[in-house]
Parts: sequence; structure tokens; C-alpha cells
Amino acid sequence: MELYVEHAEYLTGRGDLENAETFYDKARTLSQELRINPNTAHRIVATLIERGLLVVRSLTKHWSIPGIRAGYLLGNDRSIAGLAAKQVPWSVSTPTVHAVLACTTPEAAAESAARAARIARWRHALVGGLADRGTEVLASRTSFVLARLGPGTREALREEGVAVRRADTFPGLDGDWVRIAVRPPETAAVLFEALDRIGAG
Repeated sequence: MELYVEHAEYLTGRGDLENAETFYDKARTLSQELRINPNTAHRIVATLIERGLLVVRSLTKHWSIPGIRAGYLLGNDRSIAGLAAKQVPWSVSTPTVHAVLACTTPEAAAESAARAARIARWRHALVGGLADRGTEVLASRTSFVLARLGPGTREALREEGVAVRRADTFPGLDGDWVRIAVRPPETAAVLFEALDRIGAG
């Protein structure tokens, strides 16, 4: 446990949680330097939760079910009690209740893990294809990647029938950057072919 506490203190500074950007920068550096495996990472997160970290997840985002405004919160007893004391009434529809129950079963947990593994494979293929074309891609563990395709490339891709999201609205990024959703290899192949045709990368 001392190892986990040491990592937790590294991530949270002097024991107080810092802003999210600094926290994730530290977490990424820690994982890269120490090559932490998932089991160790989970224990570090557990230590952080004991120290006051709150983890918020949205079922709408995770399961792609628009309209289901529900999620969950992980934290220690004191943090949860403090939030509960300030919680305002919130109406929950019958479909939302059923969705929450369905998303918290053992079968749902297994499906979630399978989806995460599948997305990781697709992301690896996407990043590899972009890197093969000399494109700068930021490290990601999500269902999208940030890539520097260069000015005008997003518009050129649109003319080719391929949509990628602009990223110049994100702090610190300009028009050279786009956000690309992680999709199956056959869909990524369409993107790669379009990039090759317009000579981008």
C-alpha cells in the first residue's frame, strides 16, 4: 500500500487535489514512466478516492444512449455524504430507471470490458495508420484521438465525404488539429484513403 500512497501523493501534490488538467498530466507521466499495469492503476485510484477524489461517469456517454440523463459517482463516504446533503431533487423517468438497472448488471460489466478492449484495438489501428502518414497524434485512452492534419485538411476531407470534428475550439489547439472518432478498421480505411487522395498527413 505504501507504493500506492506514494503514487497518489505524486498525483495530488501535497495531498490536495489539483485542477483536472494538472492531475491528468501527472497521471499520464506516471503511467508512461512506471508502466503501471491496470491492477496497480485501480489500486492507485482506490487510494485517491480514499483521499477525496471523486469519479463521475455518464451512462449516456458510456453506453451511447441519448436522453438517459443518468450516471454514477464514486467517492469516499465523507465526500458522498457532503454531496448528498446538497443534492437537489431530480426527476428520473421510467426508461432511465430501467437503463440504470440494465447498465449495472454483471452482463453489462462484461460487455463494457469487451467494448473497451475492442475500442483499444480500433484505436491502435487508427493511430498506426495516421502515424504511417506522418501525422502527429496525441496519446489517447478514449474513443477519439486528436491529430494534427494541417490547415484546410478538415474541409478537404469533408469534400471527400469524410467528417472529422474541428478541434480549434479546444484550449491550446488551432485549425491544424482535428478530433477523429475511433471506428472499425474498415471505416478508418475510408479516412486513410481520403487522406492519401488529398495528400494530407
